[in-house]
Order: sequence, then structure tokens, then C-alpha cells
Amino acid sequence: MKKREKLRKLLNLSYIPDIKEVYDFVAKLEEESFRKAIEQMISSLFGKIGRGCFKIVVDTSRIDLDLNKQKNRKSNEDLKKDYKWGHDGNKFFIGFKLAFAVDHRTKRPLLFLIYPANTHDSHIFEDVLEQLL
Repeated sequence: MKKREKLRKLLNLSYIPDIKEVYDFVAKLEEESFRKAIEQMISSLFGKIGRGCFKIVVDTSRIDLDLNKQKNRKSNEDLKKDYKWGHDGNKFFIGFKLAFAVDHRTKRPLLFLIYPANTHDSHIFEDVLEQLL
């Protein structure tokens, strides 16, 4: 966020928390309460979102928890949390995937979903379509 001035302007952000602040905040929330908190932020920024869009942009992005991966390397089966190992390009990471759908014309966010990092994009896309219909 610190390097992406246009995104900061779009979201009207004057303060960018460091990674520890974000991690501490997210660690306190359960999945459902986190989802609701983000939806409330989106609604407050962009107002109520209506249906009837013809062009929708869908993308996924990794959420790397930046844990000490090499010191305590565990398989996905051994992880006791919802986060998992994932692959992005030629890099492995541990965390989640964020799926985001945006109205092409208005640039309004329509939907976001969070998945374990090892979820394939094709499965995510199917869920996004179901949620939008």
C-alpha cells in the first residue's frame, strides 16, 4: 500500500498500518466477523452495491502471512490453522488467497472471499460466480 499511491487515493487512506498492526487486528477476528468488517468498510467507502452488472472483473491475490517459513516448515496437513501453503508464480508462500470481484464500469467492489492459499483459482472462480448470481 505504501508504494501504490493510486490505490491509497481510491480508498481514501491517509494512514497505512505496518504488517504487525494488520496481523494483530486480523488475528483477533474469526473468519465471519472479519468478512463482515471488510464488507462494512467497502459499503462505507462506496455505498450500497446493486446487482445488474454486465462486466465484472475477478482476480485473486495472495495474502502472505510472512511467517518464519524455513525455521518451522510444516506440511499443509500439519498446519493447525486455516492458512495453508500456496504457490504464486514461482514462489511459495503460507497464508490465504483473496478473491475480489469489481464492477468494470463503476469500479465498485462487489464481492470478496478468502480461501486457504492452496485453493485452485478454478474452484474460487466457481464460488465467485455462485455468490454473484
